[in-house]
Amino acid sequence: MNATALPARVKSNLPFNRLNDIFVKFIFATKNNKKFLIDLLNAVFKECPPPCVNGEITDVFYEDRELPSFHIYEKGSRLDIRAKTDQGQIIDIEVQCKLDKTILDRSLYYFSKVFGSQPIKGEPYDKLKPVIVISLLKENYFPNRPKEIYFSGRPEELYFPNCPKQIYFPNRPSEYVRSFSMHDDQTNELLENKKETLIFIEIKKCLKLGDKDKSRLTRWMNYLGNPSDRVIEEIAAKDKIIAEVMEAEEVFRDDTKQMDDYALREMVDMEIDSAWAEGKAEGKAEGIAEGIAIGEARGEAKGAIKNTIAMAKRMIAAGLNRETIKEVTKLTDSQLAEIM
Repeated sequence: MNATALPARVKSNLPFNRLNDIFVKFIFATKNNKKFLIDLLNAVFKECPPPCVNGEITDVFYEDRELPSFHIYEKGSRLDIRAKTDQGQIIDIEVQCKLDKTILDRSLYYFSKVFGSQPIKGEPYDKLKPVIVISLLKENYFPNRPKEIYFSGRPEELYFPNCPKQIYFPNRPSEYVRSFSMHDDQTNELLENKKETLIFIEIKKCLKLGDKDKSRLTRWMNYLGNPSDRVIEEIAAKDKIIAEVMEAEEVFRDDTKQMDDYALREMVDMEIDSAWAEGKAEGKAEGIAEGIAIGEARGEAKGAIKNTIAMAKRMIAAGLNRETIKEVTKLTDSQLAEIM
């Protein structure tokens, strides 16, 4: 196959959702494709280097994505991608295709669960490994950065005057990547242990940059989020890794089992969207009595969970195995145990 051109079979089936949960895990969370994860991580870290990373990542080791519950009433969690680097950092990558106003809280929750689930019995606390949570956001979440850039008096450094303090930047900050670590509120001094980083990448903002930004991370985000054949073919013609990813995509599309799971995931997402819409209407009705905001939230959550469980029951009746159902619906073991 010509690695720089999309195969005819793929073209005929577009639009293909490369942010589909099943496909993302195939590309980034399988041992045969781990070089793609390594390349993506290095692209992210080049754009916004976490304090705990020194140089390029050369290897990754996949870890269990199921997070333990610390008490019986705690919500179960399953990460999208979890791996440990050759430098020791634990990486959690989450893909968010819908606008989620709780994404900051969710990312902090995942960080705390991953960091707190490390085995530490009998070891000093400084043996805990750094955790980096990377969220790939299909929709924009953060407001745009200020357009006005002012020199600080030192030509090589820039700063934004609207920051609560005068914070200097050696380079112009990225338009579509936000990276957060713990700093001193008064001096902006980085917390010494350097073990906590939350990174958010807004794919839609990245796509709007066009040719303004030709970084590796931009190429990755275009591959994952841009539906244009022409754009992806142009990137692949210049980028060996993206060309190889396209080869892997063809393997995925030729695999009937993978494509069945992909289709199920798409169907679940559509049903969840429908449930949110129905739940919102139901919530508004409830809101007359107990507050519109509370009613909408309760209705949306109730509708989404109800439809996901209904979908899981249909998959069980169709004879699909437990792992496939769990992968597609994102229900936890305890939730599945209640309906199987």
